Amino acid sequence: MKTEKPIIVKRLLPCVLTETEKMERGRQLADLEYAKAEIERAKKTANDRFKDELTATELAIEKTTVIVRAGEENRDVECEWRKNWDVMIKSLIRLDTGEIVETAAIREEERQRDLPIVEATTCSECPDPPICRDSSEMAYCEKHRHHAIGSTVYLANAETPAEAAAAAAAEIPEEDDDKSDNSHINRGRKK
Repeated sequence: MKTEKPIIVKRLLPCVLTETEKMERGRQLADLEYAKAEIERAKKTANDRFKDELTATELAIEKTTVIVRAGEENRDVECEWRKNWDVMIKSLIRLDTGEIVETAAIREEERQRDLPIVEATTCSECPDPPICRDSSEMAYCEKHRHHAIGSTVYLANAETPAEAAAAAAAEIPEEDDDKSDNSHINRGRKK
């Protein structure tokens, strides 16, 4: 009789763990629990980041929709306050279009701070300093109706500073390149 050669196969069957195997499986279990916790933290962080990105994108879509529908958007535009001292009102003017953005009354503290300081102008006809009003670089003597520019008094009977300036310009000759001093420039009467 012939003996048959045994056929050996492997099957997955329960086996009792040794103490060393139990400890090794315990370490593997701890490593897997740690890895799972790390993956869950990364997933939460990614979800939060994606949620934040999605929320930001939705807000940008909403804002852009409003801009497209309105046909305009708010931007930083250079503006300048201009004061009208005659009516005591200041206006905020857009420098790009010249449009008035806002108007307001000139406050009392602005009135005190912004008033131009005018030095009294005297002349040989004024024994006491006259009451003068300022018009840019020119002072005007109310009493004798003359204008002064710097230390030169022009006795032009001008109604406006512009007329006085024209009279002053007529009194000042053009500069001669051959002259080294400037004494010929001011021909008006000195104070």
